[in-house]
Amino acid sequence: MRTALPGMNRGGSDIPASMVAAWMLSYERNTGMLVSYQTLAGYVSYHFGIEAETLRPDLTFEDLEMDSLALMELVVVIENETGIQIPDDAGEIGPHTTLAEAAAAVSRIGECAAP
Repeated sequence: MRTALPGMNRGGSDIPASMVAAWMLSYERNTGMLVSYQTLAGYVSYHFGIEAETLRPDLTFEDLEMDSLALMELVVVIENETGIQIPDDAGEIGPHTTLAEAAAAVSRIGECAAP
């Protein structure tokens, strides 16, 4: 599936969804936005090889067959990409957490940590 960015359709060729996700991640990072569902989905897709087109906000990590080790890796990715430190005891990201819930939790943690 190909998704075009507004104003970026040149000569009738759309930009691949993976490039859109990368652009969105860069935009959010550079504008100081906290983690959105799209950002989290981009991390999951890129770092864990899950097709972006198959991701939905209501899917749980269990639905995506991400085990506890994968979730720990995801937390490290989020911390490295955003600078938001997720406490080990937060319990915000688990197998039954949806992608939307995880994105909201990371944003809440980031907002609480902001000066």
